[in-house]
Amino acid sequence: MNGTLMEQASMAFTGSLFDDFSDGVILIDDKNTMLYVNPTTTQLLGYQANDLVDKPIDVIFPTLEQNKPEHIGVTKKQANLFLHTVFKDCTIDEDPYTLIILKKADELKILHRFFEKIANKTGEVFLNAAVEFLTNVFEVDAAIVGKTGGENRFETLASYHRKEDAISEEVLACLADEVLDDLENGKKYVYRDHLDELSSYFYEVNWRSCVAVPIYDKRKKVQGLITMIDHQTMVKTDLAKEVMNFLSYRLSAEMERIKYERTMNESKKRYQEIIESSPESIYIYSNDEIVFANDKGIQFLGGESMIDIVGLDLLQFAHPDFREFFKVLLKQSLELNKQSTTVEGQLVGLHHHVHDVEVTVIPYHSMDQDALQVVIKDVTERKQAENFDSQLRIRKQKTELLQLIKNRDINNGKLDKAYEVIAESAANSLGIERVSIWMYDKSRYALHCKDMFEWSKNSHTSGANIDLEDNPHYMVSIEKDSLITVHDVYKEIGNKNIYKPFLDHSVSSFMDAPIRVDGRVVGIVNFEHIGMPRQWTYDEQSFATSIADLVELAIEKSERKRVEKKVEHLAYYDQLTKLPNRIYLFQKLQEFLEDAKQNKHQFAVLYFDLDQFKNINDSLGHSFGDQLLTEVAQRIKGCIRQIDLFARMGGDEFILILPRIRKKEDVAVVAERIIKAFKAPIKIDESELYITTSIGISVFPDDGKDEETLIKHADIAMYEAKAKSRNGYCNYSSSMNEDSVERLLMETNLNKALERKEFVLLYQPIIELNNNKIVAAEALIRWQHPDLGLIPPARFIPLAEETGLIKPIGYWVIRTVCEQLKLWQKQYGMQDFRIAVNISAIQFEDEDFIEKVKQILQETNVHPSHLEFEITESVMQNIEKSMAILGELRTLGIHVSLDDFGTGYSSLSILKHLPINNIKIDKSFIDDVKFADDETIVQNIIDMSQNMKFKVVAEGIENEIQLNFLREKQCDYGQGYFFNMPLPVLDFEKKLV
Repeated sequence: MNGTLMEQASMAFTGSLFDDFSDGVILIDDKNTMLYVNPTTTQLLGYQANDLVDKPIDVIFPTLEQNKPEHIGVTKKQANLFLHTVFKDCTIDEDPYTLIILKKADELKILHRFFEKIANKTGEVFLNAAVEFLTNVFEVDAAIVGKTGGENRFETLASYHRKEDAISEEVLACLADEVLDDLENGKKYVYRDHLDELSSYFYEVNWRSCVAVPIYDKRKKVQGLITMIDHQTMVKTDLAKEVMNFLSYRLSAEMERIKYERTMNESKKRYQEIIESSPESIYIYSNDEIVFANDKGIQFLGGESMIDIVGLDLLQFAHPDFREFFKVLLKQSLELNKQSTTVEGQLVGLHHHVHDVEVTVIPYHSMDQDALQVVIKDVTERKQAENFDSQLRIRKQKTELLQLIKNRDINNGKLDKAYEVIAESAANSLGIERVSIWMYDKSRYALHCKDMFEWSKNSHTSGANIDLEDNPHYMVSIEKDSLITVHDVYKEIGNKNIYKPFLDHSVSSFMDAPIRVDGRVVGIVNFEHIGMPRQWTYDEQSFATSIADLVELAIEKSERKRVEKKVEHLAYYDQLTKLPNRIYLFQKLQEFLEDAKQNKHQFAVLYFDLDQFKNINDSLGHSFGDQLLTEVAQRIKGCIRQIDLFARMGGDEFILILPRIRKKEDVAVVAERIIKAFKAPIKIDESELYITTSIGISVFPDDGKDEETLIKHADIAMYEAKAKSRNGYCNYSSSMNEDSVERLLMETNLNKALERKEFVLLYQPIIELNNNKIVAAEALIRWQHPDLGLIPPARFIPLAEETGLIKPIGYWVIRTVCEQLKLWQKQYGMQDFRIAVNISAIQFEDEDFIEKVKQILQETNVHPSHLEFEITESVMQNIEKSMAILGELRTLGIHVSLDDFGTGYSSLSILKHLPINNIKIDKSFIDDVKFADDETIVQNIIDMSQNMKFKVVAEGIENEIQLNFLREKQCDYGQGYFFNMPLPVLDFEKKLV
């Protein structure tokens, strides 16, 4: 047929037959090209006729299947339209054509047909009818309803396959994995196309597309899904989604019905005898709700019938103090699947009655579902009696300890029997469920149970092993602490130092007391309480520690030599440093005296203490001080011979006995070795501390012929060393007795010197070296004693620091300097002039230091920039505190100089961050600038300081050679006798003029 004839035929065809049809009509040829569309078609789909004629049918129907009664059509706006389709074959001029008749589907009729058919069905019958309906109505291969959350994540409840082929569980599991994550994350439906490309399972069964909708439970959580699967791309997904969504509510109800019926049938079958005979309250608990309760259980919680209790969460009846523990217990019982666990707690019924209860939880498996059987016993009356008994028990604990100490089994060396007696007595005295004794194996990587007493079973067991390699934090705590006390396990469960993965989940509170022998941890005594958390009292903690000591004693009784050594150590050794104590020292000293007299030998007594130890103890704490003493003891032990006796007298005082010395010079060698050992910093935790010692030496027989005299004279010599400069040693001489009397007198007078206005200030000029101009002064204190004359600071400042008088003296100096500054500013107009004041480390660390300085500046009306504080490197002991104080001084505007630089141990890494202005080179380096080493040191100090933007002040300039050297090295400032000695006020004023 040529084009003209076809055009005429088409016109006749369309005009006479289909233009006025109420249904849509499309004519296509054998190549699926549209040759004609009637007006109804264009209205349905939103096109113009010329948009469709001569176009492929794919424009309207992307997935056209002839003889399929329903298709999804695509409108001009790309919207989907659900259409009934009828296909009619025809010929025109002997050529084949197809006529497609379209009609919009009535979607409500589909639902109506379904609900008329299965509305009265319930349970599994309804589920089977629903999947069959969906398969037939939407002409898909299969429909499935299943539940989630089981052992295999997805379990089929009902399915229908048009081809009547069985659907394997592997395929269903794969399909569930494909869609469940999206549904559980909140999606209302999931549609997947090209399934056969995602998995070989789908390819093998020729599945291409699926649509799935979630089924929610009462708590709005996904409990299952309904899905349809087809071998080709689905075309009615919008309608399918709405139908499946609507259907999901009914399916949810029927699934709950099935679940309830199964649970009830199973419960009736397996627990009929329990219901009839048990005097206890019994509940079946699953998925956070009670699914069964016997009559006793209903009454106990205050209900009248099963309907009052079933569906409620058992946790809501737990007392607030018991709830978190109970929650963890229920969870762990399910996860660990233990046979049974019994704990004590409190429950509150519907009528608000509080009951003390004993709760037993048993994992229970029914109908492929994990649940818990919870048996509750009312022990209120028993607990009331126990509370009374516990008061009596506490009073009896001391008596129990005394009896245990005398116990024959503990004292006769039979360890196994001793362990049993101790564990059982401890459990009964504390009124707890379990006490066990554990000992390290030789590797110290495992603990072996020597005895475990369980109160509820009244039995002893042993032989259990615990591997410790997976729990290093806990073992570090045991090694370090005297007792680990945990009042509430579940509040402290994240604390690695106390958490033990081997802890029984029924335990709510525990104590672990380390067993130490010769100072080494050899095991633990474990005290475990079950039920509600328990607040261990101080007496109970002391009792636990004493029980560990008893175990230690039992071990030592079994090894007599170790017992004797322990008793000797307790009597003769210091418990902190493990050094011989005062008692041992005097006994051995008597032996040294007898040996020396008999064999005509000499021996030396070295008496020493730590300089500024009280200050360290007060500022850093006694615990820090104890660690420091221990470190010092170890360091000194490394400096002496094996035959020497090193003992702690008490506090920071130590005595070293050097027997059989040949000459006094040998003693000096040892003293210098000890002082040198203190030059390296002592590391405690993350802190570095520099400390010095002062040593006094007396020698038998020259300095004394008995122990008391020798120790007394060594003590006097030590104070002489301390008075001179500290960080040194001094041999005793008879003149020191007079010095000792003078020191006592000086201490008495020093207390009154400030009140009597006996202190005076001298001022030494500080010169700018490039022009010889006086730019500042250093204020130096002197004591004008009425009888002893002018006393230099070296004789009374150490005494003032020891007695604490340095603080009021120091504040007097600051106030006097400020008053003098104000006077000189008025008289001479020196607006850029500064006066430097030496600040003691003790005063620097005074809590009120900054506030008192502010007060003095305010009262004297002196600007802070005219005041300069000189500190020594000793204030850097507590670097964090020192940095904070220096920062506040800088904020005020006060200049700060680091005095005597080079004689201490300042770390350059710290120095560069210090908020200071000046570095003062110590006089000892200036004295010997003619020597190459000292010149290099001075040059390095100047270069380093200038690189750090610090000004440099040289102290002790006494000749022109030193001055020229310092000028050549570009030192900024200098002071010393070459310019002027420290001057009284009137003489200094003449220099200013």
